[in-house]
Amino acid sequence: MWCNFLYLGQQHIVNRYYYLANVGMVLALGVILQDYPWIAGPLLGWYARQMIYALRQYQNDFFFFFYGIVDEPKFYASWIGMGIWHYHSGCFKRAQFDFNTALELRPGNFHALYNLTSAYLARFDFVNAAKYLELANQADVYGQEDRARQKLIERFNLFERMRRNPKAMWSTKDIDVVTP
Repeated sequence: MWCNFLYLGQQHIVNRYYYLANVGMVLALGVILQDYPWIAGPLLGWYARQMIYALRQYQNDFFFFFYGIVDEPKFYASWIGMGIWHYHSGCFKRAQFDFNTALELRPGNFHALYNLTSAYLARFDFVNAAKYLELANQADVYGQEDRARQKLIERFNLFERMRRNPKAMWSTKDIDVVTP
């Protein structure tokens, strides 16, 4: 919402549903400012301060994902996003923590399970990678069966290639992650 007067849950994700209410708030604010124009100064100052905080998320990849976790700590997709950021940064243990947190918030989630296999494969922990790959194979994919099946086939093939040749030069580009 404008100036975050009305903050309704996961606004950063479903922002488009609040536009009509936003127009109403701006009209109401316009009527108030017409009678009390001195309110505009403090209001614009406060809005500028809020925007400075919001600019951080656009200037820094870490803050972009961290902001979602601070804003909605119980939302699993924020943790998956942070895990993907840690994964691509090479912090595989931290990525495992983030993906496990997403699993606690949404048990059996395909994306979190699949990404956990990525983090374990990146560390050449084949035992845990196989465990989470099997769980991902059994997970509910919410109507995306074809896409998930293709990803799982690719992952099973990669898993077998890595087990046969663990000394090869594997990189995170070889081991993909998926977003929700």
